[in-house]
Amino acid sequence: MIPAIPGNLYEGMAEMGLNIMCVPEEAGGLGLDSVTQTFIAEQMGRYEVGLESAVGTNASATHLINRMADDKQKEIFYGALTDGGWAAFALTEADSGSDASSISTTVEADGDELIINGSKYFITNGGIASVYVVMATADRALGRKGIGCYLVERKREGVKIGKEEDILK
Repeated sequence: MIPAIPGNLYEGMAEMGLNIMCVPEEAGGLGLDSVTQTFIAEQMGRYEVGLESAVGTNASATHLINRMADDKQKEIFYGALTDGGWAAFALTEADSGSDASSISTTVEADGDELIINGSKYFITNGGIASVYVVMATADRALGRKGIGCYLVERKREGVKIGKEEDILK
């Protein structure tokens, strides 16, 4: 099994601000531009691609929130990161891989709440994330146009974190 990144490395990276480099300054982040973020990723990747992958996944999720979330969602997401947390992007499923058009995870409205049913697999930062950007389909008849991104807090009822698996068997 590939060893997990030790928690103290995540803590150290958060202390350096690597988990908030894409969060706008007005929300408590570093607000770094894309060129600076890319330079940091390149330098990290030269020495430890696993750590860069953790930071890059966090950045990808943050970029989605920056572009697509409403103010309330941004407040939740940014707050989790500025408190030292990390984000994960949950697309991959055991049966469909990373083919977004084939995902089986669904989302449906239940009053003022959204219910997401399904499971994700191989989520970078999944075991330590405070918040997840989850891909789910609202309407299968629309194909990939029925798929959306949903912000899910780890502490929400119904969120379950599975065991680590050796995916390189």
